[in-house]
Amino acid sequence: MEKPSDFLVGITDLFSVILPGGLLTYMLMLVETHQNIDLLQLRTLGNSTAGYIAFFAAAYILGNLTDLIGSIPEDYLYGILFLPLRRWFNRRPNTHPSLLNQVTELTKGSCPEGESVYQWCRTWVQIMSPSAYSEIERLQANSKFFRGFFVVSIVAACFSDCLLPDIPYWGRILVLTTLIGLAFFRFSDLRWKATQQAYRGYIALHQMPAPPPPGAAA
Repeated sequence: MEKPSDFLVGITDLFSVILPGGLLTYMLMLVETHQNIDLLQLRTLGNSTAGYIAFFAAAYILGNLTDLIGSIPEDYLYGILFLPLRRWFNRRPNTHPSLLNQVTELTKGSCPEGESVYQWCRTWVQIMSPSAYSEIERLQANSKFFRGFFVVSIVAACFSDCLLPDIPYWGRILVLTTLIGLAFFRFSDLRWKATQQAYRGYIALHQMPAPPPPGAAA
């Protein structure tokens, strides 16, 4: 029986590329309809087989561009905006070392110099326990969807008069600004949870007793 991992399009590709790309492609079709142009030729092809193929091809290409464009500003904003805010809201005395400090200590001597501790832990968990990695992958895939949705919302704001013609200007700005802000904070929250889950998995797997050698007495 085929498993999800047997398909060329995995869950991360679906959420980070296909879905945001599909939203952006459909949105551009609405803009073209409003402006009475057919730059992507999608309206001309209509509901034909060629039209569906063209739509998914455009969604895949635009989705990859969206993922690339979103990874630069949002990763930067995540570090300078979300993490300090989270530390401020969660400020309280804590005598236990953070998960990051614990994995940093555990990875000494094994993690290559200059390598991201998070990427190292995620890869290690993926190799050692695919079942534990599936939860990390789910959180990461969802975070990448909202990273793409952040970019799509900014593009929607640029064409708000075409997409929301019946809503007054300030109403459109309010709606789309809210979407942009919610998309960013949802992306950041899911990314933080994926990071923490990778650290927990790495620590938990290191604390498990080593399996007995083959042929050892029960």
